[in-house]
Amino acid sequence: MRLRQLLAIFTLGAFAMASPLPGAVPISAGEVVAAIRARGFSLAEDQVHVLAPIVAARPHPGLQLVSVEPWQKSGAAMRLECRTRGECLPFYVMVSWADAASAEATVSRAKALGLSKFSSSASAASFVVRSGQPVKLVMEGERIHIEVTVICLENGGLGDRIRAASPDHSTIYAAEVAGARLLKGRI
Repeated sequence: MRLRQLLAIFTLGAFAMASPLPGAVPISAGEVVAAIRARGFSLAEDQVHVLAPIVAARPHPGLQLVSVEPWQKSGAAMRLECRTRGECLPFYVMVSWADAASAEATVSRAKALGLSKFSSSASAASFVVRSGQPVKLVMEGERIHIEVTVICLENGGLGDRIRAASPDHSTIYAAEVAGARLLKGRI
């Protein structure tokens, strides 16, 4: 009996994951390519590999390229999101080129545009904070100063913008690495 229940839950869960939400509209690979081209990167639609079905709350949402990071020897992971908050969740696509030089040129261009934290000279020694490390987050506003302990979700060097979470992971913050065990943010 227990095995049947587990199988039924698994089957329903798999069906729910495969079925788009009611009212959700698929985002096409062509729309993704157009958003990447809008930032000045030239590529063909067959170079873009969508990892999972991407949906939005309305047809043809405005997409923007947020970041580009190296992926394998001749590719890049590109993070996109909808321009209007709440229209879609941020998502990644993988882009591949025939040669490593083209991929490196794309990542270099992304870095020049401020779309990549990656540095070919980056090493583990250049990180000031590490993923999983507890650090102090100082958030300041016009008339407020808050200090909380958070857990880093990413490695980061001085000046890098990284994500961190409250100890119970109920709140996610984006903050700048200001020093060893210190992040700064704004309220």
